[in-house]
Amino acid sequence: MKTLANEQLRIQFDNNGLISSLTGADGHEVVMAPGLWRIIYQHGDDMEIELLARDIPLSSLTISGSNVIITHESEIVKVCTLVQLKADRVQFDVTIENKSDFVISEFQFPYVNLGELPDSSLLWSSLGGELFNDLPATFAKWHSGYMGQDNEAIALNNLYPGQAAMNCFTILEYGRGLYFGSHDPTFQNTLHHLRSSDDGIRALLVKYPYIKKGESTTIEGFTIAPFSGSWHSAARIYRQWADSWFNSSTPPKWIREFNGWQRLIMRHQYGQTFFTYEDLPEMLADGMEAGIDTLLLFGWWKNGMDAGYPEYYADNNQGGFHVQKECIEKVHKNGGRVMLYFNGQLIDKATQYYREEGHRISVKDIRGVEHTETYNFGGAGTALRQFGNRVFTTGCFVCREWVNVLKNCIDIAIEAGVDAIFFDQFGNRLWPCGDPSHGHRVPDMRGFDTKAKIVGELHDYAESRKPGIGYGTEMVSDRLAPYVDFFHTVNCGYGRCWTGGEAFLEWFRYAFPEVIISDREIRDDKGDYKRRVNHALQMGLKSDVEIYRCRATIAEAPKYRDYLAEANALRKELNPFFVYGTFLDDVLVCSTNPDIRVKTYKLRDQILLFATHRQNESLEGMISLPGFEYQSHTGLGDFNVERQREQLFLELHADALVAILFREK
Repeated sequence: MKTLANEQLRIQFDNNGLISSLTGADGHEVVMAPGLWRIIYQHGDDMEIELLARDIPLSSLTISGSNVIITHESEIVKVCTLVQLKADRVQFDVTIENKSDFVISEFQFPYVNLGELPDSSLLWSSLGGELFNDLPATFAKWHSGYMGQDNEAIALNNLYPGQAAMNCFTILEYGRGLYFGSHDPTFQNTLHHLRSSDDGIRALLVKYPYIKKGESTTIEGFTIAPFSGSWHSAARIYRQWADSWFNSSTPPKWIREFNGWQRLIMRHQYGQTFFTYEDLPEMLADGMEAGIDTLLLFGWWKNGMDAGYPEYYADNNQGGFHVQKECIEKVHKNGGRVMLYFNGQLIDKATQYYREEGHRISVKDIRGVEHTETYNFGGAGTALRQFGNRVFTTGCFVCREWVNVLKNCIDIAIEAGVDAIFFDQFGNRLWPCGDPSHGHRVPDMRGFDTKAKIVGELHDYAESRKPGIGYGTEMVSDRLAPYVDFFHTVNCGYGRCWTGGEAFLEWFRYAFPEVIISDREIRDDKGDYKRRVNHALQMGLKSDVEIYRCRATIAEAPKYRDYLAEANALRKELNPFFVYGTFLDDVLVCSTNPDIRVKTYKLRDQILLFATHRQNESLEGMISLPGFEYQSHTGLGDFNVERQREQLFLELHADALVAILFREK
């Protein structure tokens, strides 16, 4: 038995070089059975064969100060693991050498049994943040059917970059947690992979080296940290590492200060035209009734939304290029702005571009077959939704031809006179390209990092063509955040995510408070639009107005319009906290009622606190901010705030939101 320890951490290794114990400062044991790593390799027709560290002889285990070097070696593989204690966390760097004829496709770490975790939750960064409050219950309903080996283990999966916005996750218990992070400077594809089998749960970070005989690779930055307190501790661990590479973008002042946009489809995939260019001034006027002065235009080209990519030509049926340019200028004269849509990844297989060039620079899978995607939009009928209309492939960002296409999109937008360029899906996952003619390693597991650098190159190109132009994309990603001015999100942090967990955008917002993000999915006057608006205001999100799924202006939703106008008037009053303050979530707040949702922003010596809830009846509670004193309050809806010595009594009726200003004592 070998031990590494400091005041905050202790890790032990058994006689086989496996992790047998891991405890934090509170002494809580997290390892229920020993393990270290898991390899998946391919041999002949068998594509996925398991190899565990316990199956390979321990060659050596050497301790030097706060480091351990563990080497497992056989005639087929050699794995050298460097273990380093770094204050409150332990880091593992691994070198893998393939000595046999098979292909090592996966390396999974750490393969340690954490037990059944009966009182645990999972918080990961899917689409910005997702919380599963009961981890065993989540596994119980998360089955892969006939496509996976559920008899061996049930798995939860989240891929970074592309779906996961940050390369970390955490397992939470009451008052403590266990952080798993990949502090990997290559930003290669990493799967956040949790496995539940009969003997317990394992939490893994999976890499895809695809190394052949005689090849080796080094993977840095596997990080584990037991911690006490809330999930905020885990977010701070990740941000501390991210500060080694993250440089925040500097969005134009108008983007930092504006309230959001109306997202509108001019012409759709199935041929229906909802607006023409001459409608732009009226579309703007409808939005300004709600305090929204920006138009984000989809489907403005001939083929319509989600069709014809990347052949973007002004649509003569909508008025043609000259009318488009003239009407954009009318928007400017009326005090508004226009953002123009382009897709950053997709190539329509029915286009001339695909036939002449796109097929060559498109992404291929690991078998060399072209990767395809479909987006089946329908109108009045059912055939297109059921049987499809458009089939796409994706461009490989290693190919300069594709980069030049995207630069041409910027040229088109600038020629039209727009204020910002929006590239859809840059934040989405990128299929690993298996085309060797593109010049990258096959399969290319670092393609997203290449894409991130291209996104930065495109931003610089747009800025060189038109200084001060805005630049945004869809889907939150820490890797893209240094290169874009704003994100149109998929998960705004309200309700349930597609995968069944509770949307929890606080995870990303707290780690990267300077990043500008929108809300999403308020589409009419029905349901809880007031609470969604309150949530967006409380979280500091820009408004994405998408009435009838972008087929109408906000004039078609007058109740939502009027309430958003009230919220935006309040936003304007409090805007310095959103623009120059720092989002602190609820870390400073003492509250007696957990159903009252509290978020704070710090600006110099002041704190702005928002309180709201999602119940159908009134809620009461006491709040305080130690070290700060009450100054004033305002808000939306029906509420009551009473000062009681060092605390405030809150009474919030349904749909109410209160904003309270505190100053440091």
